[in-house]
Amino acid sequence: MKRRQFVAASAILTAATLLGSATPVLAQAWPNRPITLIVPFAPGGATDIVGRIMADQLGKVLGQTVVVENKGGAAGAIGMGDLARSKPDGYTFALITDSIPIQPLLNNSLAWDMSKFEAVAKIATSPEVLVVNPNVPVDSVKGFVEYAQSQPGKLSYAASSAGSVHHLAGEVFKQQTNIDIVHIPYKGGGQSIVDMASGRVEAGFIGLAPILSQLQSGQLKALALTGAERNALAPNVPTFQEAGYGDFDVELWIGLVGLKDMPDEVVSSMRSAIDQIVSSESVQKNLREIGFEPVMQDSLDFAAWLSEQQQGWDNVIEQIGMRQE
Repeated sequence: MKRRQFVAASAILTAATLLGSATPVLAQAWPNRPITLIVPFAPGGATDIVGRIMADQLGKVLGQTVVVENKGGAAGAIGMGDLARSKPDGYTFALITDSIPIQPLLNNSLAWDMSKFEAVAKIATSPEVLVVNPNVPVDSVKGFVEYAQSQPGKLSYAASSAGSVHHLAGEVFKQQTNIDIVHIPYKGGGQSIVDMASGRVEAGFIGLAPILSQLQSGQLKALALTGAERNALAPNVPTFQEAGYGDFDVELWIGLVGLKDMPDEVVSSMRSAIDQIVSSESVQKNLREIGFEPVMQDSLDFAAWLSEQQQGWDNVIEQIGMRQE
């Protein structure tokens, strides 16, 4: 064989060998091992409940185990740090809430910002609720404001970690109504509900989902909720607009993100799976029963919406002077 023919034949054989060894790797369909779903909040809260619903359904749709890992603390910043340190291989995701995009705005020393994450889908929304212990002698937002103004610094309100959307909502409300109430931070919603129901804390800003049973049993009293209309699960609770405080409007939401630079086919497959799950009547029923309204917002729209949310909260943080340098 001539040298030129030998070199060519060797090159073809080498290429064929490499392709042969690579083919099984490329042919391995995603997912071929368990997926981790980080819930960056403590167990028992609304995000945890939705996370477990989604993990169960994703496992069925994708044919692979989805493991929920609760990584609470610092208003979700700890769990998001774990996601930021993971590999962009499509096997680690996080269920995020309204509080997550706020954290880099409050603290520029964090090891992550939203640019490190890939928006996959917005899943559900829920109203913010102002609740009080039944022993607090008020039945309206106006009554609460007057009661708080009569004893500045004496009342406390529960909200998850400093810098969470519930905390910022409380601070915005304080500023708008000129009241002085003390923030008591919690890692998650579960313990704050216990303390509000026991009277250890007089009031709180929290989502509707985790307090439905306490509202129904009378352990907590809701004064108003955000949104354009009353919620079907709490039809007797007026909106802040109806209560005369229309400037106070906070939307709570839950969405799914992964790490930037994940394979495009993983983002597409996960997005399709979320669409299938959220469009299911049984899942919609489950979400509504716990106070959430299911939504389907694709990756591009969700990413653009997240950017708008960040800008809005950045303005709020500047106004109330909460930025940490």
